[in-house]
Amino acid sequence: MSGASAGIGLISGYDFNALVSAQLAFRNSTLLRLQGRSAEFSAEQAAFSDIGLQLESIRSAASGLTSSLFDSKQVSSSNPNLLMATANGAASTGSWNLLVSRLVSTSQALSGGVATQDQTALGLTQLSFELGEGRLRDDVELSQLNGGFGIERGSIVVTNRSGTESVVDLSQAATIGEVVDAINAAGLSVEASLQSGSLNLLDTSGGSGTFSVRGFNGSNTAEDLGISSSIDGNAIEGELIWSLAGNTELGSLRDGLGIRVQDGGLPDLTIQLSDGSSEITVDLGPAADTPAATTLAEVQARISEATSGAVELRLNWDAVPGDISASTGFGLMLESTDPSLTFEVTGDAAEDLGLSGTSDGEHLVGDRVLGGLDGILLSSLSGDLSALFSGSFSVTDGLGNSTTTPIVAPGEAVGSIGALMAVINQQLSNQFVSARVEINAQGNGLQLVDTSGFNTIEVSGELADNLGWTAPNRNSNGVANGFNLQRAWIGSATKLSTLSQGQGIGSGTFQITDGLGGTAVVNLDGTEQTIQDLLDEINSKGLALFAQVNATGDGIELVEQLPDGTSSFRAIRVDALSGSAASDLGLVGSASEIGASLEGRWEYVIDLDPSDTLETLVEKIDASGAPVQAGLVNVGGLSPWRLSLTSEVAGAGGDLVMDLLSDGSAPQFQLDPIQRGQDAKILFGAGSLGGGFLVTSGSNTLSGVIEGVTIDLLAASDEQTTLTIERDDSSLSEGLQALVDSYNGLRDKADQYDSYDTESFQKGTLYGNASLRSFVSELTRIVTQDVDGLSGPYRSLQDLGVSIDGEGRLTFEAEAFTEALSVDREGVEALLSATLEPESAESAGETTFVEGLGPRLDTLLESWLAPEGRLQTIQDGITDRLQRNDDSIAALQTRIQAERERLLREFYVMEQTLARLQSQSNALAGLVLLPQSSSG
Repeated sequence: MSGASAGIGLISGYDFNALVSAQLAFRNSTLLRLQGRSAEFSAEQAAFSDIGLQLESIRSAASGLTSSLFDSKQVSSSNPNLLMATANGAASTGSWNLLVSRLVSTSQALSGGVATQDQTALGLTQLSFELGEGRLRDDVELSQLNGGFGIERGSIVVTNRSGTESVVDLSQAATIGEVVDAINAAGLSVEASLQSGSLNLLDTSGGSGTFSVRGFNGSNTAEDLGISSSIDGNAIEGELIWSLAGNTELGSLRDGLGIRVQDGGLPDLTIQLSDGSSEITVDLGPAADTPAATTLAEVQARISEATSGAVELRLNWDAVPGDISASTGFGLMLESTDPSLTFEVTGDAAEDLGLSGTSDGEHLVGDRVLGGLDGILLSSLSGDLSALFSGSFSVTDGLGNSTTTPIVAPGEAVGSIGALMAVINQQLSNQFVSARVEINAQGNGLQLVDTSGFNTIEVSGELADNLGWTAPNRNSNGVANGFNLQRAWIGSATKLSTLSQGQGIGSGTFQITDGLGGTAVVNLDGTEQTIQDLLDEINSKGLALFAQVNATGDGIELVEQLPDGTSSFRAIRVDALSGSAASDLGLVGSASEIGASLEGRWEYVIDLDPSDTLETLVEKIDASGAPVQAGLVNVGGLSPWRLSLTSEVAGAGGDLVMDLLSDGSAPQFQLDPIQRGQDAKILFGAGSLGGGFLVTSGSNTLSGVIEGVTIDLLAASDEQTTLTIERDDSSLSEGLQALVDSYNGLRDKADQYDSYDTESFQKGTLYGNASLRSFVSELTRIVTQDVDGLSGPYRSLQDLGVSIDGEGRLTFEAEAFTEALSVDREGVEALLSATLEPESAESAGETTFVEGLGPRLDTLLESWLAPEGRLQTIQDGITDRLQRNDDSIAALQTRIQAERERLLREFYVMEQTLARLQSQSNALAGLVLLPQSSSG
């Protein structure tokens, strides 16, 4: 502005800024005071936030003083390299001897070699996978034998006819198959095998002495296995150790397909007596006060109750003349207690129990419902059994011996895979053919094996064709390997929780569109328990389709069911809307064409082209979504390239069950298992002579076997490891020390903020603050006073070794606390953590309770620290005062600025006025200096 430079008037010479500042000095001093007050408010807020953190620390320590802390346990392992464990309060103190027999293993397979990975055609047309399912023999757990009573765990002594004796350790065997393997691996020239419900032994040593089996050191192991015997012959035919019994679970019948049981009081089977009385219904489902029947004994009781004893279910009976099934204990029988009465039985459960039909006199002999130790029921195979097992086959062994062998139609006498193999093998033996039928290495089909030693076998005929023995590239080295016979392992009664390798089916919604364009949303909310529940939910939607178990018994399918006079114009489709239900069922997507079914399977079937190479095979496996890792390895040599497959699911549930189909255009390409998927195996509580119990697990982490203990298996060993579970009182001492430390931390902060320096006259941020002092005093009162209403010697923290010094700080003597625990643990627990109903503590009809120190502190601190508690109220008050003060600062700053601008304008006007005056003065002075003109 004209007339001023850097706040200095050019004319007046005045320092305008200094003069204005002097004029505003009073107002500025007021502003400084207000700004200082805001700084004080902010410091108070920060201080109370700091106090809040200390209070939270105290609350955290106090909340730890609960009864659960008195139950804390610690676990020590005598060999941390083999296993480790942790325990919670539910664990009981004590010691356990454990032997880690086996860790979880993952299934792996390796193919034969080919020359190149990207050029050699494999000649394959199909590859299929099932994980943990689909085998023709279930390896029965030893605990299920002998009517569910199992066997005594221990060793057996086997003496062959040549006099060789050996102790066979079976203490770590989990299944009957492992028993067979252990005996066969003992080097005794004794062959163990399974037949129907028995374990048999064959002496091949060539000796002539006594063949004997007994329990080691007096154990009952051999007797429980049905092979305790001493004979002069070569064959010990074991006693029946596997059959139906009262505690046989319904879910185990029909090779795990179980029994359909309805909810809601609906009848599961119906019995109509010939006396013309009313139809009798039997409900096996849950009633008001009774859970659903789960064992045969419970079914037996309900039938007897419903019929008032007129019809009884027989589990253990004398053989019915001419009936093989009933005499072996693998089927059931209904019997009228009045021989003059016949009866008819109907219903889904009756059908599943093999009891649907009309009695022959007073007996209704059921179909076989229990597979053998040597194989599943033939009825568990998919498809038309009469077509599958029709005709005969001709076989020539390596010695040139041949025969044409017929097979009887599946029936009572040949009700299982084991019985079928026995019939065929007996026929081969009768014709002196050195060949036998057995379950193949994959476990999903039958193979015909040359036993002559020349490793060659020729086979033909309709039955051989049906079983796959004559298919391309399935006969080599004296073994004709059969097709996958497609065991059905999913049925209406299958629990959804058992699917997907035990992971179950997730919840979620999905939309189904039928062939007519109709849509419906299916919501699986987790209440569905079985496959039947799932099917009922889908079929209740009124769509032009029907949900059912698929033909191969390994999934479900949606099949068109059109109204009369209509035809579909689009393919069935399923779209996932939420959750994982649709994808878990394998149903997401569309049917292959209009009119086709949409199928979701747990068998992964990959269609191949004969020209596929190893590289394209890996690509197709990866694209299939199968839980299998495929890769290529080069092992060197003329045919170095191999396919490697590894299951993505560990344990027995992820064991790969595979099948390959070929067109014969290339040499045989096969996949050989190199490692089975097996569960971990742990022996608990075994002594030097055996005993204890065996646990298997699909994970190397076990929870719930010992209540409250989680065990991590690290390595397998023949050495036992001792787990010792003890009380962990160190956490109690640490918890009390944490409370003392947090309390002292609060006192330190309180002293810092509520301080006054008499020399410098400096005050703390919260000097004299009543709220802070209230916090400290109330807290101090609780931690130092007695807890009223407690009996016994321990009523305050001082009694537990906590004392307060002259500066208000707490100290803790852990030794005194440990002694108090040893004298009266319950009293210490009551003081610190319990909410107790004291004796004679009733007032006006209301029962009062005594709070321990922890709950009392928690109550107090909650009143301070809650979202609307005392501390927040204080902070809100400071925030409100700070806001008002900041508003006053802003208003005053506005006024000061306006006043400054006014004063500056006045000075600028004055300067301009002075400038004009100076200019006029100069002009006048110039006039005076002009020369005077002369007159005349």
